Amino acid sequence: MYKLDFKELKLKETESLDSIVDVMTLFIQFQGDRYFYTVNLPDPDPENYIPIEDITDEILTEWFWDIISVNTIHSIFIEREKRKSSTAIKQSTNGAQSYQVRDHVKQWKVGKVYSEGDILYYEWDAQVDTGEVDEEQNPIMETVQYKKFYRVVQGHTSQTSWNPRDTAALFTDIVYFGDEARFGYPDWQQPQGAHDAYEEGRVVKHNGQFWTSLVADNVWEPGTDATLWTEFVEETEEEPEPPTTTEWNPESESYVTGDIVTFNGIEYICIQDHTSEQGQEPDVATELWSEYTEEVGVPEWSGDSVNYEVNDQVIYNGTQYICIQAHTSQVGWNPEAVPSLWSPV
Repeated sequence: MYKLDFKELKLKETESLDSIVDVMTLFIQFQGDRYFYTVNLPDPDPENYIPIEDITDEILTEWFWDIISVNTIHSIFIEREKRKSSTAIKQSTNGAQSYQVRDHVKQWKVGKVYSEGDILYYEWDAQVDTGEVDEEQNPIMETVQYKKFYRVVQGHTSQTSWNPRDTAALFTDIVYFGDEARFGYPDWQQPQGAHDAYEEGRVVKHNGQFWTSLVADNVWEPGTDATLWTEFVEETEEEPEPPTTTEWNPESESYVTGDIVTFNGIEYICIQDHTSEQGQEPDVATELWSEYTEEVGVPEWSGDSVNYEVNDQVIYNGTQYICIQAHTSQVGWNPEAVPSLWSPV
């Protein structure tokens, strides 16, 4: 039912042990969606200490389920869907269109008159297999609540059998801003007409592969015609070359901003162009040098109405985060509190 993809283990130094796992971050795959999650682990028993190099995915899975129950995961998913009712979202069909959806968006109901362009949400319950069995070896099922937003593409009066989830001719899914970058691309669905045909450059998932549309108004199934769809290959940035570090030279050496030097066993980065001289040692001339860390240049998060764009990075409580949804900051929207806006790097 659930698949865990472990992303990172953060270590904590201890007196009795060299190091232990302190925080575990991972992706939980559930019902076709991929959710980012962070778990704080308790201190292990020194008598049963497992070295880091001996920790396997099976051990991590056992730790995870020792701390997090299935019901906890379900409640997290449900709350995540509910929070989206007050989050900016986007719909991308035949050109990007932006919608601001707030709490006043109404729920789909039978017998209502809907016009093209209306935004609404639809809730339903589904029985899902927990992966466990009862005493008679029958699968144990649980009820999971779902909630999704839709845009009306054809005016009509709603009927019981015309619900948004199952009536693509009347409704189209709304894609949440940031979800594609964070959780992957949506599954391909057979378009019902021009209103939900795929535009050129659109990326979808189909039969376990990712595809990019090569044409506009694409209604054909990926993989059937190489002139319509091509396999999507995500572009990866080349790893930057590590900065060259040299020993600091006091004899009229020209340094420019970004140069890195070593002095008394500590690395420093130049923060102002200058020519070196005695008395301007990096540990003294703080207007010229700053102790170098990987987080140099990454600002602290601010809640004072700062405009953050996707891929902006900040530091909050000692952790580096990347912005996954453009927004203007405010008090209470810090990276720890709002995972829909920020993801740990």
